[in-house]
Amino acid sequence: MAPGLARKYPDIKTYAGRGIDDRAATIHADLSRIGFNASVRSQHGGWYIDPYYRNSQQRYVSYFTRQHPRAVRRAGDPRD
Repeated sequence: MAPGLARKYPDIKTYAGRGIDDRAATIHADLSRIGFNASVRSQHGGWYIDPYYRNSQQRYVSYFTRQHPRAVRRAGDPRD
C-alpha cells in the first residue's frame, strides 16, 4: 500500500508475493477488521480467498476466477 494510504488506514495490512515453484504466479493479500482477502494469479488461472460473511473472520470461501460472479456475468454479457 502507498505510504500515505498506510498512514491513513493503519488497521489495513497488505502483502504481495511470488510463487516459489512458479515464479510467474503472484499473490496480493490484505488483512483488516473485515477479514483476510487474497488474490492469486498464474498462467494456469487464478483464485481468491474472501470472508464468507462481511466483518467476520470465522468462515472463508475460496473460489477460482471463473467462478467469481462478475466473471460469470461478463462471460455471457455482450456489454462488457
